[in-house]
Amino acid sequence: MDLAAEVIGTFMVGCRIGGCLMLMPGFANARVPSRARLFLAVVLALAVAPIAIDSATLAGASDARLARMAFAETVTGAIVGFIGRLYLSALGFMATALSSFIGLNGLAHGIDSEEMVPTIATLITVFATLVLLSMDLHRFLMTTVIESYVRVPLSVMPDRVAAMHLVAETIQASFLLSLQMIGPFVVYGVIVNLIFGIVGKLIPQIPSYFVSVPFMLLGGLLLLYASMGHLIGLFARAVMEALAQI
Repeated sequence: MDLAAEVIGTFMVGCRIGGCLMLMPGFANARVPSRARLFLAVVLALAVAPIAIDSATLAGASDARLARMAFAETVTGAIVGFIGRLYLSALGFMATALSSFIGLNGLAHGIDSEEMVPTIATLITVFATLVLLSMDLHRFLMTTVIESYVRVPLSVMPDRVAAMHLVAETIQASFLLSLQMIGPFVVYGVIVNLIFGIVGKLIPQIPSYFVSVPFMLLGGLLLLYASMGHLIGLFARAVMEALAQI
């Protein structure tokens, strides 16, 4: 293989790895410098290129074909990272709803973007990201990207129907998981509001809203303290199982 084909092949591998890093939880957020992701993609591309480059595919390829190959490689890598991103987005949705149910709606900067999100949502998202990284999510995702060359060789566009089915099933599973995780807090919020609503009707002189907020907040934080470890562990296992099925 000549030098030009080797450089082009390394660039194609970098497109697939870069597509994954662009959406992968823990790396694709506003707190990680873009240069760090770029350097990581380059290093991994140089390491993977010798086993992934197909000289026959790159030989004599036109500029249009090379552009299509780069697009196909980026899409393939992005699909892998997008699966993990969907689960983290569902967790953020769950954490935002949870903060509303326990009455803690103070806003702060999010971990994945600069938009304002509840403080509890930021805490839960950071905790879940750290747990995922401690379980070697980054290594698992990179291994998945490398093994994807067996199912989707270099320059081959992934099957659109299969990719859409995978994304749809992931969205369904991730939001079902988030609703199951938030279930106890929904029940708790409904019960507390119902009790203080009845108290407010029976004794109108009591400002039921101002009395209920401390009770709801204290009980919600205690419930979160007791269940957060189990909930995050359940979430992390679900993410790893979903990625293992790609």
